[in-house]
Amino acid sequence: MTPQSEALSALRDIHLPETVGLWPLAPGWWVLAAVLFGASLFFFVWIRARRRSPNRTALALVEDLSQRFDEDHDAVALATGLSEVLRRMALVRFGRTSAAPLHGAARARSMAHGKGQNTVSQELIERLETVVYAGPRFEIEPDEERRWISAVRSFIQTRNPASAPALGGAGS
Repeated sequence: MTPQSEALSALRDIHLPETVGLWPLAPGWWVLAAVLFGASLFFFVWIRARRRSPNRTALALVEDLSQRFDEDHDAVALATGLSEVLRRMALVRFGRTSAAPLHGAARARSMAHGKGQNTVSQELIERLETVVYAGPRFEIEPDEERRWISAVRSFIQTRNPASAPALGGAGS
């Protein structure tokens, strides 16, 4: 044997490195997966909360009352519905223990002067209750119903009712 053939026989074959697998993932992929999962969970909860918002529901009720009023021009039904929406919103905003036992003038005073925010005009509540209990024989000014709807929408949409539009009515 020649020294050259001995040197060649001492060499090993070429060994390829192990193939790189997809699993387990590198830490960067775990972080990315966690961020995507957290973001999707946040948006799911946020969208669900917006859909279930009391304000959204109340605005939908006011819109429905407005459409029904446009069809039948029943001011008593409109006043009854708006009064009910205001009662529900008072329960949500002021709490069941403070808002539930109040009715009539006491409820109007409480909502008009309650905690400095989320208030509604005392005249509106008194006017709505008068129309509800007096029925169709009660005289209503032209476009007064539209001012009721606008004021209730404003009450629902704003946190600072000082910026709400003034209510019209017999006392204005």
